[in-house]
Amino acid sequence: MVKESRARYVRRAATDKPVLDRNRKPGGERWAELLETSAKIFAAKGYAATSLQDIAEELQILKGSLYYYIDSKEDLLYEVIRDVLVKAHDHLSELALLEGTGAERLERVIHAHVEYLLDHLTATTVYLHEITRLDHARRKSLPSHNFVSMIAELLQAGQEDGSIRKDIDVEIWTLSILGTANWVYRWYTPGRSPSKEKVASEIAAFNRAALERVTATRSASSAAVRSRTKPVAATKARPSRPKAS
Repeated sequence: MVKESRARYVRRAATDKPVLDRNRKPGGERWAELLETSAKIFAAKGYAATSLQDIAEELQILKGSLYYYIDSKEDLLYEVIRDVLVKAHDHLSELALLEGTGAERLERVIHAHVEYLLDHLTATTVYLHEITRLDHARRKSLPSHNFVSMIAELLQAGQEDGSIRKDIDVEIWTLSILGTANWVYRWYTPGRSPSKEKVASEIAAFNRAALERVTATRSASSAAVRSRTKPVAATKARPSRPKAS
C-alpha cells in the first residue's frame, strides 16, 4: 500500500507544472520577495482591489519591472497560490509515507497540515479566499485535488489495517477533515490564540479519536439520539365519563 501510494504521489508531483511558459526563470530572493509581497497585499486588500502599481510601490520598483517576471496580475495570484500548495503537498506527502498505521499516519498529516497553514497564514488566506479568481485551466493545474486523494488514501489504509472504523464514509470524512483544518485560518490570531502546536495537536487528535471509536458504541449512541428526537405520536383524549346523577 505504501509503495503504491508513493508511486501515485510521485506521478502527481511530476504533473504539477507551472502554467506560465516563458524564457524568464522566476527564482531567487527577488522572486520570493515578489510572491511574499503580493500575498500580503492580496490578503489585506483583496485581489480585485489590488493593482500591480500597489505591488510595485510596496517593492519600491517601477511597475514595468514586474513584467520581467509576470504578464498579468492573475499570473501573480496563480504563482502565490501554486507556491504555497506545492510546498505543502511535498511536505505532507513525505509524512504520509512514513511507517505507521493508517490512523497514525493520518493524525501526523493532519497535524502537519494545520501547522503548515498557520505558518503560512497569509498565502493560505489568499488561496482560500481568491482561488475562484483564476480561470478553469489554472485552477485545474493546481495540486488542490492531491490533498483530497492523500487523506482519502490514508483513511482507506486505516480501514484495511483495522486502525480506522470500516463503517465511515471516506468521502464525507475526507472533506470534513480538510474543511476543519482549512477553516482554522478564519479564527486563528497569532499572539492571541492558543499556540500553533496546540491547535494542530487538538484537531489531529480529535479526528483520530472519532475515527477509532468503536462502531458498537457509536451505533448505540446514535440510536439513543434518534429515539430522543423521534416525534411523539399524538394520542386521542379519552372521553370523560358522565357524572352520576
